[in-house]
Amino acid sequence: METTDLDKWMITNGGEYNPDTTYEQLTMILYQNSTYITLRTVTGIIPNNDKINYILMAQGFSANALADVVAKDTYGAIGNVGESVSAQSLIDYLTNEVVNNLIKKTSISTVQVNSNDMVPSSSLSYSMQRAIDNINSNLENCYSLSGGILIPDNADLYSDAYKVPGNYYCPSNVNAVTLKNCPLSNAFILKVDYTNGTQYIRQSFVQYNIERNYQRIWNPTSNVWEHDLSLLTNLEVQRGSTSGISCAANAITESTITFPKAFKSAPKVVVGFYSDTKLAAYGMMTPMVCNVTTTNFKVRIANASDTALTPAIYWIARE
Repeated sequence: METTDLDKWMITNGGEYNPDTTYEQLTMILYQNSTYITLRTVTGIIPNNDKINYILMAQGFSANALADVVAKDTYGAIGNVGESVSAQSLIDYLTNEVVNNLIKKTSISTVQVNSNDMVPSSSLSYSMQRAIDNINSNLENCYSLSGGILIPDNADLYSDAYKVPGNYYCPSNVNAVTLKNCPLSNAFILKVDYTNGTQYIRQSFVQYNIERNYQRIWNPTSNVWEHDLSLLTNLEVQRGSTSGISCAANAITESTITFPKAFKSAPKVVVGFYSDTKLAAYGMMTPMVCNVTTTNFKVRIANASDTALTPAIYWIARE
């Protein structure tokens, strides 16, 4: 039985015109807000109503030329109800209403209200701004990034004056050494706040070079300062390890270990062995610390075995 090729017989949507796209016959294309139908297969031919390649299906308009667009004035905003007016006229009218007439006097409030339909009056706005300015000019009870209350020489930081939330500072090391009950001997800032919102005053000290951090809490029940905490920093805790140290049998071997950075005072040092050995003789060795200074310490290793061993030392020091 013979068949007949009817070719393409229905319109398809080709979307926005692309000069690099090939469009088959009966393809609907959008170009500059107008719709065209291809009359044959085309590539790179700009849509136009030439009735050879395309035929205009629906005439569009420029989005910028609102004066050319006719709309119905449904509510009679600028004319009679249902009258045809230009879109530009409607836009001009709406703009004027928004700028000049949108906020009605009845929608202006002289008191603070929680409403989507009310706006503050100028007098209310003025009062609110003055209140904000007053808060911003009186920040003693708030954290700040600079400034604060100067701590005078010989001040006692246990006194009631330093139980008031706020920002305080000691500007120099010379001032710091005169202070009573002060955990730091160098310049610092002091933040005072409540740990639970309304009670338990906390003093937080930060040394100027952030090498020391210190906190304590005033217990209002027992009327004492407690929970004194010195927060550790990298300069207060150091650690390290050595390679294997040759230790003769039945002897004590001494080795000096230097800290990466000098401490301000002699630290406490703990040492231990580390090794992946399975030799039992290592269990007959004991490390001991002595001669600790701010820059180094000595480790003495007692080897009670009959075998020469090479243990490595792991150490940690805290000022």
